Amino acid sequence: MELLQRYRIPALIATSIGILLFFYYQTGHKERLDQPSIVMPKEEAKENTHKKSIEEKVEEESKPQLVMIDVKGAVMRPGIYEATSNDRIYDIVQKAGGFRKEADQTKVNLAQKLQDEMVVYIPKVGEKEPTAISQRVPSAKPANSGNGQGEILVNINTATAEELQNLPGIGKTRAQSIIEYRETNGPFQKVEDLKNISGIGDKTYDKLKDKVTLK
Repeated sequence: MELLQRYRIPALIATSIGILLFFYYQTGHKERLDQPSIVMPKEEAKENTHKKSIEEKVEEESKPQLVMIDVKGAVMRPGIYEATSNDRIYDIVQKAGGFRKEADQTKVNLAQKLQDEMVVYIPKVGEKEPTAISQRVPSAKPANSGNGQGEILVNINTATAEELQNLPGIGKTRAQSIIEYRETNGPFQKVEDLKNISGIGDKTYDKLKDKVTLK
């Protein structure tokens, strides 16, 4: 009798703990079963995949492209240099050894972004008519007119502010606006893009369209 009394209390404690553990695990398992499974709808999954594809494409297009630049004029080491489309004229001049003492830096837009096949020409101080300044192709070319004489077409993608001012209706302010537009948005894709510039309406455009070129 004494032996049974000795083990009775520990047995009751062990039994109670066992019952508590049983109900604890049963309740927790039921709660887990009651929780709904999170399943992404097919439409949402498809939309997320499409969004990710667009983001990857934009990221790829925004990566700088490799460009080759021909640096001429008053630089230490004229030649053809490799750069990226994010680089500026100042960067490519530094690759060419920097400016010579006689270089006229005021005639060049050092902040202009580089384009593949661009020619960067640094004029000397006092040089009257630099052949080309930071151009991709010759900024003007002859075209046949109705009277058989060659008419000079101004390349709006490469022309300097002075060259643009030779066009009808284009003064200093509009010439600078044209340069700022192509530096911000890239080269003009069509002549009609000139209408995107403030101050160039249909009348001014009609005077310009036969006097400009894109290449």
